[in-house]
Amino acid sequence: MLSLYIHIPFCAHKCKYCSFFVLPEDQVEYSENHQDSLDRMKDMYLNELIKEQQKRYELLPSEIKTIYIWWGTPFQLWPERLFSLIDTLLETWDCEYLEELTIELNPDPFDEVLWFVRKAQKKYKHLFRLRFSFGIQSFDDRILKASGRNYLFNNLKNWLRELAQIKAINTCYNLDFMAFGNPEKHALYWVADTPSWVDEERLPWWSLQRDFFEKLMSSWVIDGSSVYTLELFPWSDWYYSAKKKWKLEWWAIFSDEETLWQEFQWITDQLTQQWFARYEISNFALAGKRSLHNMVYWNMWSYVWLWIQSSSFLSWWELNQDVREYLWVTDDVTGVRFKNTSQWKQYLSQEKKVDSKNYEHLWETELKQEAFILWLRTDRWVVVSEYNAILVDNAADLIEQFVEEWYMTYSDDTKKLILTDMWLDVYNALITELVKSI
Repeated sequence: MLSLYIHIPFCAHKCKYCSFFVLPEDQVEYSENHQDSLDRMKDMYLNELIKEQQKRYELLPSEIKTIYIWWGTPFQLWPERLFSLIDTLLETWDCEYLEELTIELNPDPFDEVLWFVRKAQKKYKHLFRLRFSFGIQSFDDRILKASGRNYLFNNLKNWLRELAQIKAINTCYNLDFMAFGNPEKHALYWVADTPSWVDEERLPWWSLQRDFFEKLMSSWVIDGSSVYTLELFPWSDWYYSAKKKWKLEWWAIFSDEETLWQEFQWITDQLTQQWFARYEISNFALAGKRSLHNMVYWNMWSYVWLWIQSSSFLSWWELNQDVREYLWVTDDVTGVRFKNTSQWKQYLSQEKKVDSKNYEHLWETELKQEAFILWLRTDRWVVVSEYNAILVDNAADLIEQFVEEWYMTYSDDTKKLILTDMWLDVYNALITELVKSI
């Protein structure tokens, strides 16, 4: 079975930390026919998405496990277009056993998003799970202002209360948060009237905001939460502002690791205290509510992404002869990653959107390496003996050391290991010690 991932790149404006490919409407050149131009762009993009998904349908197995639609500000597309796209996907592919449809949204504009959620719940009440993931990011007004959000904590608080009242029985709510660290030490958005931390532990949110977060996550209305730490990459405004003003890498400006991890740890501690289990390095959920689509990626099941600059993955059992010819795959290849064109104009004009210069064939050893690295970011056990070929020679000694330091748990009986929360917090630094470079 396949999973589909669709990106809608239209936003009212681009958040200053965002490095994704988006088309912010406030940066589109103004003309007398400004809105007509935007509407044409959206229609053209959706038309190409529909063509692309039809092309994939003709080549690939038709049974779909999950669908994930990721975009910016929801009403930049208008609900009619989005509903039309979803209906096309559901009608084209075999969705009899579809396990989850996720729609990722920003909460703003508040009233329109609430209307959309109500409408979607009514329209897709037959689906097993309808999941909404909302990009909250922070309850800190300073962060919200600096990053370009159009709302403050009080707006979010009232909106979340209304959102809780309209939740349907087959619906899951997920909230995205980001640990920014101490904004007083972030020169890019320091303000003179910023108060100091309010308690001795220097927790990142004021008592009112913390109390609301605790009550919200203990209400059982929210089913999951994604928690990330601030990282700046090229194509984000803050990244280029830092390099231009200080001529330094971003980490030299946003380097308050202590308060950043303090904030991250506080959020994750609150979640685990309210029975949210950590099922993947950045995601938490109540029992039975984890994102099925997220697990498709981490378990290396096959998925197809439909959008500019997207990357898809097909494992060996999905590589029939037609697919092998289309992606230039030889018989000894056990998996393949391929990317779409990265150019907007090319995407709107090309019949064949797969970039022939941007694909990667994976052989058995490489596939094992990726599987080991990805699976250790989840809550699943890994049988060590199955990965001896890709582990360093002293892996057994390292595993013993990491068990003593409580980075992982290892069973002598089953020869399986699983990572602890402590490991997941420092995952990238330690995984390179275990896996050979290929």
